[in-house]
Amino acid sequence: MTLEINKQLTIDAPVERVWSILADDFEHVYDWATGLESSDPNPKAPRQADGNAGGRVCEAPGFGFSDERVVAYEPAQHVIAYSVDAEKVPGFVHDLTNRWTLRPHGAGSIAGTAVTMRLSAVTTDLTVYAQTGKVSEGKGRELAAEAA
Repeated sequence: MTLEINKQLTIDAPVERVWSILADDFEHVYDWATGLESSDPNPKAPRQADGNAGGRVCEAPGFGFSDERVVAYEPAQHVIAYSVDAEKVPGFVHDLTNRWTLRPHGAGSIAGTAVTMRLSAVTTDLTVYAQTGKVSEGKGRELAAEAA
């Protein structure tokens, strides 16, 4: 099952300014975003052709460190997307990505963001439990390992 959360906001700043913050200064998200303890360039991610960072490493309370890598980068269209692999994300969350799309709106900008994640076991677990009253095979393995 894939879950997508979309948000659109109007920003009273030109697209070029917002793009600079999101893409040119990608690794410096800590400078403006709440909920982070740090953000640094990701040495494991190759840089973009224009020299911009290809990834970052962030630290967030409760989630530990996250390895974030740019997976879509279209400067002419003002689109940037990145994957997020955090230390403390629940095991049923996979393939977490965030995609920003910018477009002009008068003297300002419209910024759209889409957070997408694949939810695995939890949907199967619910289906099996609701239909049979028994835990799924995966949950059964977890319980057996805990008991051992």
